[in-house]
Amino acid sequence: SKGYKNKEKKEFERSKSFVDARKWRAGVESCIGALMRGNGGDLCLDKNIRGYRRWVSACVLSRNLITLGRHLLNNILEKSA
Repeated sequence: SKGYKNKEKKEFERSKSFVDARKWRAGVESCIGALMRGNGGDLCLDKNIRGYRRWVSACVLSRNLITLGRHLLNNILEKSA
């Protein structure tokens, strides 16, 4: 937050729970950005909520398949080396 921070607010923002929550939010924002950029999340043409949910589910599924494929490929390369 902007502006002057009193001592209590500074201590709260340095606490482990606050720092963990801030990192978790950044991770979620990163995942959303990856879905939008790399998996077609920004191309949804559906106008209703049901179609949008279907589109987001397909984006998440495609992202998970890509991640799984990379993981499996890395395991195969490590075993052959």
